[in-house]
Amino acid sequence: MQFEKIQNRIKEIQRAEDTVKRKWLIALSSFFIAVVIGIWFALLNTTIPLLASKKINTASSTEIAGSATQQKEDGVFFNILGRGFVEIWGNILEKTKEAKSAISEKVTALGKLIKQDKEFSVTGKDDKFVPEQ
Repeated sequence: MQFEKIQNRIKEIQRAEDTVKRKWLIALSSFFIAVVIGIWFALLNTTIPLLASKKINTASSTEIAGSATQQKEDGVFFNILGRGFVEIWGNILEKTKEAKSAISEKVTALGKLIKQDKEFSVTGKDDKFVPEQ
């Protein structure tokens, strides 16, 4: 009975004008995006504290006391998310510097190669070359 009501509502939407279809598309897309983000947020809230507790267990006792009170004040998720962004940004900057220095070295080597005097040998190993006729 409930399933038939849903099917009838879907058929009504299919027969409706394009503006009504667009409104339903936007509404349902927004709803399901919110559902997916909610599930993702719940997943992160359950997994990140577990990872943080494993990392805290390996830290020294003074770091544990300081980070535990800070996590209670700031919230575990956003604290860890912020540290993750800082770590990722640091890695990006480090890799960018490495790439810049590698490119600089290659450009310098290419410049030296271009400026280097060239020697060409017109004769090959076999000086008795006879063209075919």
